[in-house]
Amino acid sequence: MENKNYTFILTTLAFLFIVLTIALAFFYTYLTVIITIAAVTILYIIFTILKPNKSNFYPDDEKRIKYLLISSTVFIVIIKLIVSSISPGFETDVACFKSWADYAYTLGPAKLYTSGLFIDYPPGYVYVLYVIGFIKNVFSIDYTSGLYGVLIRLPAIIADVTIVYFVYKIAKKNNSLKIAASLGILALLNPAFYINGAVWGQVDAVFTLALVFTFYLLTQKKMAFAAIFYGVSILIKPQALLIGPVFALPYLKDIFSKQTYKKGLKTAAVSVVASLATIFLLALPFQGEQGTFWIVRRILATIGQSQAASYNIFNFFSMFDANYQSFDKILFIFSYQVWGYIFIIAAFVMGYIIYFKNKGKVNIFLIVAFVYILETMFGHSMRERYILPGIMFLLFAYASTKDADKNILIVFNLFTATASINELVVLYYYAQETLYYISTAIMVTFSVINVLISVYLIYTVFKISNNKRLSLEVQDINEYGKSS
Repeated sequence: MENKNYTFILTTLAFLFIVLTIALAFFYTYLTVIITIAAVTILYIIFTILKPNKSNFYPDDEKRIKYLLISSTVFIVIIKLIVSSISPGFETDVACFKSWADYAYTLGPAKLYTSGLFIDYPPGYVYVLYVIGFIKNVFSIDYTSGLYGVLIRLPAIIADVTIVYFVYKIAKKNNSLKIAASLGILALLNPAFYINGAVWGQVDAVFTLALVFTFYLLTQKKMAFAAIFYGVSILIKPQALLIGPVFALPYLKDIFSKQTYKKGLKTAAVSVVASLATIFLLALPFQGEQGTFWIVRRILATIGQSQAASYNIFNFFSMFDANYQSFDKILFIFSYQVWGYIFIIAAFVMGYIIYFKNKGKVNIFLIVAFVYILETMFGHSMRERYILPGIMFLLFAYASTKDADKNILIVFNLFTATASINELVVLYYYAQETLYYISTAIMVTFSVINVLISVYLIYTVFKISNNKRLSLEVQDINEYGKSS
């Protein structure tokens, strides 16, 4: 079948699906959400199975490839907007974002953190919420309206689209146009991110995008700018600190080199100042009467509020039925917390071994994914959503490598599947008001599966490292247009 026929058929089906979704949304909220999740998941599976270089589905020229990506993006964005307007999501999170947005604007930044309002996020994402609060109040949007639900989810939807753009742009530098398009489609249809943003109402896509910018800038040797974005990432979600040692790798490489150690020390010092300055300057409007170092206390408080071995995540500790169990409890000879620190350090050590074994000529996206995923799978106090950035970094690792190992994409798809199931399980039990009593059989079974996938990831990365297939050549994105 010719591409023109594909285009006509798919456009017709997409239009009919949108009409059906809108019609259902008026009468059957939950059914509509379930149907869209199923549809996105089925499409994701189909595009995972399709072999781009052997399939007639993908056009041969860039103009039609771009049309395919743009039209697909418009279709998915429309579906996400419809679902955003009706999905109750994880109501605790959505209610927090709604109230923070409203109060950030009405109280003003300086009074927000001293108003007595519960707010456990640093102010990075509050800047976005302030804009949402401004729009809500200027246009008198009702707190319970579907439109306000859309506004709350809109930043994540925009972040999703931006991630698709970056995946495609980076992939087409190292792969064929068809492969680049297929990877962009996988990012667009990723059910874990679809559920997280449009359905749940969370903003992990925004956090992921900030991290992608950070490490992309590192590949471009724009170290100070990378440090600025890393500071922004910490202010959005403090779990960015989990990959601080990975962020430090390119700096340490230059410092440890006899040829570049002086320049490396200077660059590292400038970058530390840039990152800290970003954190303190962006936090300044929210300081009020809290003192200069209030932001440090806020970040530490956010981290310190998690006292359980695991929070609804399919990981190593949940494999031992430790969900919501205090991390002070003993597993064998150590507490869950001590085991968590041991595993986190082990993840760093393995990442460092791979990096320096290859003399720094390493796909930094893959190292980030490797360390981040292992931390979420074996670290303590992790939540079900924390793995999402690591999953997307796997796709960037595959996209940014010529003739990349297919196992990277396999691990990406496997973790996408388990992360999607994890989110759906949490949403289901939350809706039933039994979140603290998720089935032990479900938690243990999928935790075992995730641990096995993690072992497969370790095997894959070390195999790639031994085969010297980790090199990364990511050109400035602005250069892509010159060669096309």
